[in-house]
Amino acid sequence: MKITLENARLAIRFPYNPIDVARIRNMPDRRWNAKRKCWTANAVLVNMQYLDETFPEAEWSVAAHEKREHVYVKAEGRAKTLVDKQGDIDCSVLDNVPFGKPPMDHQKKALLLALFLKDYAPADW
Repeated sequence: MKITLENARLAIRFPYNPIDVARIRNMPDRRWNAKRKCWTANAVLVNMQYLDETFPEAEWSVAAHEKREHVYVKAEGRAKTLVDKQGDIDCSVLDNVPFGKPPMDHQKKALLLALFLKDYAPADW
């Protein structure tokens, strides 16, 4: 399996194998590109985590590898900025979010913690 970065999207190519096709179909935000004969997905944290966990043997191009490292470092930095020196979560990043009804503090903390779970992270994180 080879993963490259094309037009700011991940391009995933591998010889046809029904097991790998089933596994790739479980990846969030993936599409089959019939013209290029490859699977494509946004180059975001949740997709890269899925590929790393599901296809650890995958070969990443230099550009795709650099993008992956950048995304992981960016996510790690975001996680560190949420937690202060006492280990409390800084909920001030949600102050300008237009909630229908203001959430309670424990709900804000849960939302911020959930953003870094691979199965929950929004596509643009």
